[in-house]
Amino acid sequence: MKKFVLSVLIALLLTSPVLAFTPKEYVSDRIMAVSWLTNDTVYVAIANNTLSRNTYTIETYEANRRNPVDRQSVVIPSRSVLIEAFPLRANQLRQEWPIQEVVVADRYNSVTITVQYDKYLSVKDYVMRANTNINIDVDLLAITRNTSYGQLLVDDEYSINSGGRGRITIGAFEGGYTVSHGRNRVEYRPPYMQLSMRAPFMQGVGILTFGMMHLIDGPGNNFREYIQGPQIMVYGSDVWLIDNTVPARSSDRVTK
Repeated sequence: MKKFVLSVLIALLLTSPVLAFTPKEYVSDRIMAVSWLTNDTVYVAIANNTLSRNTYTIETYEANRRNPVDRQSVVIPSRSVLIEAFPLRANQLRQEWPIQEVVVADRYNSVTITVQYDKYLSVKDYVMRANTNINIDVDLLAITRNTSYGQLLVDDEYSINSGGRGRITIGAFEGGYTVSHGRNRVEYRPPYMQLSMRAPFMQGVGILTFGMMHLIDGPGNNFREYIQGPQIMVYGSDVWLIDNTVPARSSDRVTK
C-alpha cells in the first residue's frame, strides 16, 4: 500500500503535461444534452440554444434497448436549459430497470447519451453556470485496484464543444500516510485527490469534457486504460435554467 501511494504521488507531481485525449463518448453539437444517475433517479438536462421554443422527446432505455422505460415530451423555451428527473421503476421481476441510455430528439435530429454515474470520478453538479469553480473527486483506490506501480496522466486542459478551453489542476492531494516521529506513530487513510477547474466565461451552452490515462508499468505489464471524465453542461448568463427537479426557491428556475 505504501509503495502504491508513493508511486502515484510521484507520478502525479512529476509527469509532464499531456495533450487532451479524445472523448470516448460522443458529444453532439445539434442537440446538447447530458444525463446522470443519483441514488435511484436518472436526470436529463437538455439545452435549447436557439431563438425559438422547441419540443423535445426524452426516452430512457434499459440495457438491452428493446423498449423505452419512460417517454416524455417537453417544451423548452428559447435560450434555456431544462432538467427533468426520471425515478427508476421496478420491472416484472421486481428489480429496478438498469437504465443506461437516454435518447433525446427534436423534429429533425436525435442523440443517444450515456447515463453517467460516479464510478471513478464524481462531481456535485452536472450542470454549471459559466465562470464558476468545478471540483471533481477522484477515487484513486478504485482506479489503481491496488497495483504497486503506475501513473495517472490527467489532461492538462478541458475542452468545450461550443468552443473554449481551460486549465485543469490537482487542487488537493493526500497520500494517505501521516508520520509523527516524536510519538513513533503512523496514521493512514485512503489516498485522496481532487481536480479543480474553472468553467470559462461564455455565452450560450456547451459541454465540458476531459479525461485521464491510467498506465500500469512493470515487468511484463503494459496496461493502458482511458478514463472519461464527467461531461458537464455549462451555460452562460444569457441562458435560463429551468430545473423541474427542485423547489421553486432556486434563483435560476423560471417558467415561460
